[in-house]
Amino acid sequence: MELFKQLAIPTLLVHFLLVAVFALLIGLAQRRKLTTDQEESFGTDRTHTLIGILGFITYQLDTKNLLFFGGGGVLIAFLLGLYYLKKTHEERRYGLTGILIGIITYCLTPIVILQPYWFSLLLLVILLVLIEIKPTFVAFTAKIGEDEFTTLAKFILMAGVILPLLPNQPIFSFIDLHPYKVWLSVVIISGISYTSYLLRKFVFRHSGIILTGALGGLYSSTATTVVMARKSGEKPQDALHYVTGILAAITVMYMRVGILCFLINLQLALYLLPYLSVIIVSCGGLTAFFAHKALQKPLNDDNKDIDTKENPLEIKFAVLSAILFITFSVITHFAVAYYGSSGLRWLSWLAGVADIDPFLLNIFQNTNQLPFVVIAIAALQSVVTNNILKTSLALSFATPTIRKTLLGSLGAVIVINLLVVGVLYIVAY
Repeated sequence: MELFKQLAIPTLLVHFLLVAVFALLIGLAQRRKLTTDQEESFGTDRTHTLIGILGFITYQLDTKNLLFFGGGGVLIAFLLGLYYLKKTHEERRYGLTGILIGIITYCLTPIVILQPYWFSLLLLVILLVLIEIKPTFVAFTAKIGEDEFTTLAKFILMAGVILPLLPNQPIFSFIDLHPYKVWLSVVIISGISYTSYLLRKFVFRHSGIILTGALGGLYSSTATTVVMARKSGEKPQDALHYVTGILAAITVMYMRVGILCFLINLQLALYLLPYLSVIIVSCGGLTAFFAHKALQKPLNDDNKDIDTKENPLEIKFAVLSAILFITFSVITHFAVAYYGSSGLRWLSWLAGVADIDPFLLNIFQNTNQLPFVVIAIAALQSVVTNNILKTSLALSFATPTIRKTLLGSLGAVIVINLLVVGVLYIVAY
């Protein structure tokens, strides 16, 4: 607007041109929709431009009381109502999209004049997108299962209703255990898992083994490892692809550790970032190496779409996460209280046998005010144990011809992790 003032262009002219151009663009979008879909809709380019101009004229006739603008709106609504009644009676179609767009076009003038220009542009963009996006919506809804909105409602209930209602006060005087923090851990774990679920189902629906492994690592690298190891036994000719998928899952699992830390404790996340980056880059390099080898061999078509997980927002999942978080909170408290940092380090070796997310969220909160290096050591040690568990499971399910490759690749990941832990010990002691 400042530019127009510098060029001495009247504000009234600027507002008129904006309304006319916006209305014209909306009408052109309607005409394109009419041409593409061969579906009758109210008004196109000239009609919407004239509706926008009519709204501008009636607004300017009485800017104080808006009597003319209100009367014009009633007239437009009446005419659109007649059109709608005719359409429903003769064609048995009940869509209101075109009529609503016509009413919004009439209301452009006060929005352009009274609201910031970014809002007017945002409104125009949303209208144009909504006009064009109908086929996308149709294709998207075809993918939605019966329980998808129920699942979404569960997550909204967990994060937007239950979480704010929980008290952020300790349950017991002798331990810093808050209902809010317990449920927050459940929401964070469920949110990351739910994101993976949505990506897998709606964005990368037929993603192939390697990308499926990466998305599975965002949900549960252990479950993904078991599924892919079992598949490698069933389809030995594609075993190298499954090894790559397992490595991709483990690589993303390390990223998941960083995400959890970032969401809970930013300073700790920044401290952990260099060490975690070394492992992620190394694992990514291993994944790329095996992917290069695997992609040289054609993959059977019936193996390209693998389901590695169920819906992550089941009640049992939330309850189990809460129980594990509380359990690790109590054990960690007493381990640190009686044995100090060494108690946490020894506990971390055992924590990796179970789901490590509740343990990581617990120590990332740093409620005991332990040094960052001690928490970093405990976190990465628990991942080492978890990787050893995954390796054992993978070897038990995989075909004998691929076990050597699995042991070598997953063993390399464990060694890299242990080397980084060794560096942290040197820093600490």
